[in-house]
Amino acid sequence: MPLFDLHVHTSYCGHAAGSAEETVQQAIQKKFRVLGFSEHFPYPEKYVEPIPGCVVPGNRWTEYMNEIRRLQSSYAGQLDIRIGVEIDYLPAHEKEITEAVKSYEFDYIYGSVHLINDIGIDYQEGYLKERIHQLGGPDGLWETYWVMMEKMIRLNMCDIIAHLDLPKKLKCAQPSKDQTDAIRSILELIKQNDLVLEINTGGIDRGCLREPYPSRLILQHAAELGIEMTLGSDAHAPGQIGRHFDVAVGLLKIYGWHKVVIFKNRKKEYISLNEVLMPSM
Repeated sequence: MPLFDLHVHTSYCGHAAGSAEETVQQAIQKKFRVLGFSEHFPYPEKYVEPIPGCVVPGNRWTEYMNEIRRLQSSYAGQLDIRIGVEIDYLPAHEKEITEAVKSYEFDYIYGSVHLINDIGIDYQEGYLKERIHQLGGPDGLWETYWVMMEKMIRLNMCDIIAHLDLPKKLKCAQPSKDQTDAIRSILELIKQNDLVLEINTGGIDRGCLREPYPSRLILQHAAELGIEMTLGSDAHAPGQIGRHFDVAVGLLKIYGWHKVVIFKNRKKEYISLNEVLMPSM
C-alpha cells in the first residue's frame, strides 16, 4: 500500500468520478498517511473554455476548497490531507493565473500543459486526430508543447511538473522526430529552477503506450541531472489512488533514486523510497 499520493482529482472538475470524501475514506481504508488533492484550477474569467468539463468551474472553486478544508478537520488524526492544485499554462494568461493562485495557501502547485492553441492534446483520440493538422501534425504538436513547457518553467509558476511527456498519451500524436535534445533542455531547466518532476502512473491505465509519465528515457536523463522526484496517480476515481506505485518505485530504484519529495506549505519534505510502499494488510 502506498504511503502517499499527491495527484488526486474529484468530480468537481467535471471529468472525474467520486466525491472528495469517498476518496478520503478509500485512502484511510488503504492505510495511506498523506493524501493530496490537486484539482484543476479554474480557467481565467475571460478565457473561453474549449472543451467542457476540464477544470473546476470558477463559481464552484470556493465550494470545493471549503469541502477539502472540512475534510482536513473531520479526518485529522486519521489522514494528513494536503491541498495542492494543478494549473494549466495558457499563453497570454500567465499573470492572471499566477495572481489568482496566490489568493490561496496551497501546499504545492502542479504545472501542466493540456492545451495547445486551444486544442486539448490528451482529450480523445478522435478529437485530436481531426485537429492535429492545425498544430503541424505530431511533430509540430511536440515542438510547440516543449516551447510552452519551457515558458511555464521560466516563469516559476509551479513546484512540480506534471506528466512531462503527456502528448504521448494518444496514438495519433506519436512523433517521428527524435525528442532527446528538447527533453534534455527541459530537464536542465527543471534542475536549474529546483523544480520536482512527477512520475505519474495514470499513463499505465490511460495512455496508448501503457507506461508512466515520463518515459524511461526521460527518467534516465533526469537521474543523470539529479532531479528530484515525486509520485502521483492522477486518480480520477477513488479506487485509483496509489495505482501502480509499485511500478513507479521500481523504476525510480532502477535509475538510482533513493528518496522522493512531498510538499507542505510549499516546502519540501523527503521520504525514503524504501518507505513509500507498505505491506498489504
